[in-house]
Amino acid sequence: MMRIASVDIGTNTLLMTIAEFTDGGSFTVLHDAHTIVRLGENLASTGRIGEPAIERARACLSDYDRLCAEHHVDLRVGVATSAVRTAQNGSEVLNAMRSTFRGSIQCISGLEEAELTFIGSVPDNGSHAVLDIGGGSTEIVLGVDCIATDRSSFEIGAVVLHEQLLPAFPSTEESIARACSYIAEAISVRSIPSHTSWLGVAGTPTTLALVSQDVEYTDVGRAQGYVLEFDHVCELTSVLLGATRDDLFALRGIHPRRADILPSGALILREVMKLHGCSRITVSTQGLRYGVLKRAFHAVSRR
Repeated sequence: MMRIASVDIGTNTLLMTIAEFTDGGSFTVLHDAHTIVRLGENLASTGRIGEPAIERARACLSDYDRLCAEHHVDLRVGVATSAVRTAQNGSEVLNAMRSTFRGSIQCISGLEEAELTFIGSVPDNGSHAVLDIGGGSTEIVLGVDCIATDRSSFEIGAVVLHEQLLPAFPSTEESIARACSYIAEAISVRSIPSHTSWLGVAGTPTTLALVSQDVEYTDVGRAQGYVLEFDHVCELTSVLLGATRDDLFALRGIHPRRADILPSGALILREVMKLHGCSRITVSTQGLRYGVLKRAFHAVSRR
């Protein structure tokens, strides 16, 4: 038996999963943590990760370090994504986070992020497309029988879109039109077989699933496996884009620190589904950190 902790340091959210693996590779999740630290705050305009964001991330990782000790974790691994790989001070920030978490944390490319997300999300054999809408980037991965065959990463995410094109509440028709054009230019559309099952990971689809069920944002388990139909995504996106800031904070199912970027995330989801002719997408609450867990276990097993 081995206990492994994996962290996913994203542009908006910092996540950790602690799992106990058997010798055969199956695992049981012991703890799952989600903390919104907004590491990429103002990154698009300054080119750097600011000190307040760094301190929020380090405070979160200090809590995660304590949880690892309480769960007697044998191995700590992690990845940093869009914010760290694009920031001018990314290396400095990465070193600070490594020392706080006391584990191996790598800054990975968008394509590696896409593949690990696929590995962590796909539940079974068959043809799958995994859509990961992050704060700073969006990944689309295609695969068959749990093997990724095509992966793409696009430098567009909910935090970036909010800060650059959709900062007002409610959004104006002009800004929405500009954002849609921006998304269409950023996302490369490819031919995807009609029998492909779509999976949506990360905060946007998870939150939309919770809002749809009118449950609290803390009840994340209710999002796993929830199916978002395209027509419903269109309705939700229109509501969110037309909402005032107070309206967003009042909606059940939305984390208060995610409310401002949710309209942008929903718009990315709607436009990607429209561009690819996707009629429905199933929510997965797993994703990148689960792929990191599996990769770490297999690396140890090979040694």
